Amino acid sequence: MLQLNAKMAQLHVAQRVQLYKAGKLSEGMCGQTLELRAEMNSMFAPVMECFDFKGAHAVLVGPEQLNLVPLERLDGLEKGFQSVSMDISTHLLHARVAAQGEGEIADVSLDVCNFVLDCKNESDSLCPLISTFEQMRKPLGMTKWDGRSGSDHAVTQGEWQQVLLQASDTKQAAIFYGLGKCLEQLEPSSMMGLDLSGMPMMILLDRVENDKAYQSAVREEFGKFHCRQQAETAFGTAALLSLRGVSTVMLNRGPTGFAANQTCFKSLLELKGGASKVGAKVAQVLRQVVSESEEPIPRPQTKASSKASKGKASSRATTAANEAVGAEAEIPKLESTGMSTFCLGLGFLGLK
Repeated sequence: MLQLNAKMAQLHVAQRVQLYKAGKLSEGMCGQTLELRAEMNSMFAPVMECFDFKGAHAVLVGPEQLNLVPLERLDGLEKGFQSVSMDISTHLLHARVAAQGEGEIADVSLDVCNFVLDCKNESDSLCPLISTFEQMRKPLGMTKWDGRSGSDHAVTQGEWQQVLLQASDTKQAAIFYGLGKCLEQLEPSSMMGLDLSGMPMMILLDRVENDKAYQSAVREEFGKFHCRQQAETAFGTAALLSLRGVSTVMLNRGPTGFAANQTCFKSLLELKGGASKVGAKVAQVLRQVVSESEEPIPRPQTKASSKASKGKASSRATTAANEAVGAEAEIPKLESTGMSTFCLGLGFLGLK
């Protein structure tokens, strides 16, 4: 397993270089991710065969030494549970659940969110983060979102703190959509005194690289201590946010292309309407976004899709979904990808 984690680390280095040169990952690079995932499933097959996993939701606690191995994507777990998320320790998981209080756990809403967008305005023609974000705001229901972007000046540490505290005080989700790693932009020390226990979820759509962001990050990495570099990993970032009180963190485990991040972002916003009606959970929706799902989460049917679907035979999965939620359409299946987005914390929170 440690060798598999090392292979993942080597692949992430190669992916980061390719992203900075080409702006996207090749099919071959994504294929290597799938090959390593297949190796992981083969390695765990003897263990998975000993259990008959059946349940609604599972939270898997994995050691830091395997933080690059996507254990939540094990075939046996994905087939046995509706949603699978990761966590750092059983103690932290207990603290997350206890913080929710008694009674029904509240859903996470993406109708009103707080955001930080491209802190240093490093967007370019290959990674047009700011322009595409603005184009999506009205069509995808993001008009009530509030936050900061680097369009006129670099987002300061004080502005970062304001966004995070506002999300926590109003019990809203927060989203970082930018290049490089989140903690390259946000100093860990800027979070140490913050109480973020009111924030239900932090979504980090980061680890996208282009030439400008990559060159800047490499120069700064030479002067960083090892502990700071560890904090900037996906595991370290999620751990720090969790220790400040954030209930759930959604983030990329490794480098990702702009198009993949954009697809993930748009799909989350498009799926949330259907998810709330069928009671889908955060990790369940995320699974639909990053991989093929046997029973896609339905969403409200548009007039165009209604006309197109007339006269066509419905699959068994679609029929079952329609019976459960009424006149709704099946979301097209997504091909299995090499995307590394995962959920750490309370992945069984509802999404609306």
